[in-house]
Amino acid sequence: MKDKTTLYVLYRVVNESNFDKIANAKSLKETWVILKKTYKRNNRVKQVRLQTLRVELENMRMKETEGVSKYVSCVLVLSLG
Repeated sequence: MKDKTTLYVLYRVVNESNFDKIANAKSLKETWVILKKTYKRNNRVKQVRLQTLRVELENMRMKETEGVSKYVSCVLVLSLG
């Protein structure tokens, strides 16, 4: 009974994409394994994206021919991803 209650709560709180991944899981353990892999992968993607943005920001330099407002707008575009 405890597993069914926990599964019900998980179904209610995950987003639609993750719900589709766990909807056919046969047990709570299987559900946890699927969610763990999903979030681990998402975390890796975020880390790589963050490293890429950090390098781009560190390498960003204002050109002599570029105005301040143009440079600031480029920084904003980069920071908003």
